[in-house]
Amino acid sequence: MTLSPVKSPLLLPEILSNIGRFLAKRELIACFQVCSTWHAALEPVLWADLNFEKQLLQSYFVDAERQVRILPDPPTIQRLARHITSIRYRGCQSPISLLILPHIVRLTRLRVFHHSSATLRSLILRNVASLVHIHWEEQYSGLASVYRPPDLVDDMFSVMVQCRHLHTLTLTRSTVSESQAQPFYQLLQQLHSITLSSTSIHSFPSDPIHFPNINSLALLAVDMDPKQQFKLVASCPNLGTFSWKARVRTPITADALTLPTTCPRLTALDLSRCESSDSIMAQIMQKSPHLTFLDASRSSFGPACFMILVRNQSRALQHLDVRTCGDVTSEMIHAIMVYCQRLVSFQASDIPARVLIQEPQIQCLQLEILTLNLTEIAQDKTIQFRVYEQLARLTRLKVLTFGPAAEGSRLGAGAGIGAGNGGSGAAPRTWMGIGMGMGSGMNTAAGVGAAGNTGGGGGGGGAAVAGARRLQNAIGSTPLNNMMTTLKKDEPDSMDFRLKYGLAQLATLKQLEEFRFEGLVLCKMDVDEIQWIANAWKSLRMVRGVLHKEKRRRARLESKLRELRPDVRLVSIDMCKVTLF
Repeated sequence: MTLSPVKSPLLLPEILSNIGRFLAKRELIACFQVCSTWHAALEPVLWADLNFEKQLLQSYFVDAERQVRILPDPPTIQRLARHITSIRYRGCQSPISLLILPHIVRLTRLRVFHHSSATLRSLILRNVASLVHIHWEEQYSGLASVYRPPDLVDDMFSVMVQCRHLHTLTLTRSTVSESQAQPFYQLLQQLHSITLSSTSIHSFPSDPIHFPNINSLALLAVDMDPKQQFKLVASCPNLGTFSWKARVRTPITADALTLPTTCPRLTALDLSRCESSDSIMAQIMQKSPHLTFLDASRSSFGPACFMILVRNQSRALQHLDVRTCGDVTSEMIHAIMVYCQRLVSFQASDIPARVLIQEPQIQCLQLEILTLNLTEIAQDKTIQFRVYEQLARLTRLKVLTFGPAAEGSRLGAGAGIGAGNGGSGAAPRTWMGIGMGMGSGMNTAAGVGAAGNTGGGGGGGGAAVAGARRLQNAIGSTPLNNMMTTLKKDEPDSMDFRLKYGLAQLATLKQLEEFRFEGLVLCKMDVDEIQWIANAWKSLRMVRGVLHKEKRRRARLESKLRELRPDVRLVSIDMCKVTLF
């Protein structure tokens, strides 16, 4: 009996073809040899990346007859450990982890969650010649140093310094104490990429120090004085990319921006929930001409930031989030969609339909993610046709979101400061807070008027309303003001998703994957619209919203959509069921 060799042992079709062919001839030995070849080739791939949290925490061999757990024999452990190059390890002393860890000597990537100091130290020392990436994350979000062993605070960074090829370090919810400062900054001098997220750093060295190798730096909500953070940035002469997120409720002062080389290579900036003024934020943006990502949601983003954005960043910016910014006007939103032509993701709040369709036309034709709350439509077919005509030009769209429930962020979620931050005057018409504190007009370099919107609706005082607001914020439902206003109307003041209003023009969105409109509770779709959606958007994977305000018709439409497109996930959130006390 001659066996044809398996050319590609990891190619599943060839494996199945050989097994089927030998089984048909009843050549069981040949079939077994094919399986053995496949297993021997696949074993290094299966064991290259190991997750001790899920795969091996209870990974014992079980004897079905005796119902006992049997650990692998030492030779098997040593053979498997040779293949491991990446592990995720939590300091759980399971028998299988204690057996495998001492034999791992080719580790390149290590991700550690709340660990044993001695175990981690010995693991790193055995792999000093191969480790390239370390991700160190503490389990507790408070004072992490309280929960860590004292010896870890003393010398863990000294151990990491011995890793000659260590390239990337990520610290999450960790603490760099005073005793760790010297080895920590010594380690930074050999790193190429470092990410500090929700990490507390005691201080920056007073003596001049440089980190010539760092080309990628991310400081995300770091518990450290902003001036010292920017001083750290200025100490990286070869910095290529820099991401920064302000710590919540830590205002940035002008004194922190006095360094001449504050953010010359800043590419990603997260100022969401930042309590600094519009002018301070504008200074940071002015010193960052290479921005491609900006999250300014729930911040003081206003006229000054807008001017810098249109003048300096419009040609490079790809991701922008300006939701719940009290000083952002609808004219600003329209201007951004006209002049920031490289936008891939744009999320904003209220914009009247008449503003969106005015000249000049929107030019951000590379958009893949768009979030808007179109208002002041009043069931005008002409306006809605023109809106759909504008949206039909965005042929690369993958995620399209309408309505105030768009607060469920894709770029920066979470509760934050109020919509009236930095504003004055009447209360916002909706939860988005559009049109607050902009009493006078402003001319931009592009000649776009940025006078503030006028919003109706009351402020809603009293303990009951305040409690309802807290409830709706906690559950992420439609805003109280918007819900109370919407439910009193016979017709929704929002987009109508019916073919007779122009929905068919969106047939150009061939790549659309998610269609979201969960904040629009008075939607009136019909079977024709469901059939059109199922046939026109072949790439669709999610519909999130209420298809019809009447429960029975809604149930029929949902059933029809599931029948036509079982691959589409339907999330129907009936906002009318939410009771606010």
